[in-house]
Amino acid sequence: DIALARVLRGNDNSFEEATEWFFRFLTKAAVFKLDSLVQEVTRRLQESGSEVANVAILPHYNEVHEHFRCIFSAPRRTPKGDAIWYLPLSDCDREKLATKVPRAKVIEFFHSMHVLRCMEVERLSRAQGRMVKVFVIIDVEGSGMGSTGLPTIPAWDEIFGEFIQPFQQEIAAEVIGPCYVLNAPWIMVKGYNWFKALIPEKLSRKFHMLDGDGLWDSDFVELMGGEAQLRYLFSSRVGLVEGLVDEAEGEEAIAAGDSFEKRRDVRPGQEVRWTFSVQAGYVDGWFGTSDLDFGVTAHWFPEIGEGSDFDLNAMDLGQEILPEETYTAERGEVSGTFRATRAGVVLLRWSNAHSVLRRKSVRYAVSVGDATEDADAATTGNEGL
Repeated sequence: DIALARVLRGNDNSFEEATEWFFRFLTKAAVFKLDSLVQEVTRRLQESGSEVANVAILPHYNEVHEHFRCIFSAPRRTPKGDAIWYLPLSDCDREKLATKVPRAKVIEFFHSMHVLRCMEVERLSRAQGRMVKVFVIIDVEGSGMGSTGLPTIPAWDEIFGEFIQPFQQEIAAEVIGPCYVLNAPWIMVKGYNWFKALIPEKLSRKFHMLDGDGLWDSDFVELMGGEAQLRYLFSSRVGLVEGLVDEAEGEEAIAAGDSFEKRRDVRPGQEVRWTFSVQAGYVDGWFGTSDLDFGVTAHWFPEIGEGSDFDLNAMDLGQEILPEETYTAERGEVSGTFRATRAGVVLLRWSNAHSVLRRKSVRYAVSVGDATEDADAATTGNEGL
């Protein structure tokens, strides 16, 4: 049995240690009310209409999501079929998680997230006939990490150390595979690579610290689903720790040669709605009407049983929903909708890449909700009003 093999392997193949761990597990499972937690996560997963591990189904997601973001399961898996988890620490605002969200809700969310992860790797293991794990990318860009590590947040450290970490250690074994740390301060990278020779091989095989974003390492890029996927993951960072906010509506000035994106998690049956208008500029009379290119792409999460590639090409990650088209200020307000048929991320992109000198502004509103009865499973109403 794969589950028992995890326990044995996680205890250095020692039957005695594995037995002790299992008895501790039974005790902790009762303390943490694990059976009820599994039933609740299973119910939510079934109601979502998908087998994809998506944190949007978890309890208290809306409150936690304000201060914690991640790509829980990347669209592409590793070449062998292991799941990939992208964790940008710039979007893990530990202080606000500890002070703005009730403690009980934070604990329940992260406990549920760990249960969902265990369910995901178990289902993938049964589908693939082997022990599947999750490979973790920890991106510390914009997290405030210095040469001595992350800033200390006592309120969060208490919650994590007393309630979250013990749950992770006592409830599952050998779920997490190799962890790759990106964009760490150079002195930490150099120090770790020197210190690595002095630590046990089992630990050094699981923990890797790469210079920069790792795109220079062809083996790492291939392992993590290709350069297109890595760039997609990196672009999902919001910067919550730095005080940046993912607004649902507003006005954005897009510099010449740049672009502006909005990403929204979706479940089957949900609908993404957008409205926008390109704003007229002060120099339109001299250089012509302001315009921006706009398009919509979906990045689907693989269902259990699908291979690591399913229907995505390594160099063309995603499905085009609305082809990129040029919209001018004269066109006025534009609106559209898209109904998702599977779980994933819908990306809306306004591009000013064609402009050499002028920045352009767009006023926008983006929302996600249950689809209306007369909505099609495709874009609709994408016309000036």
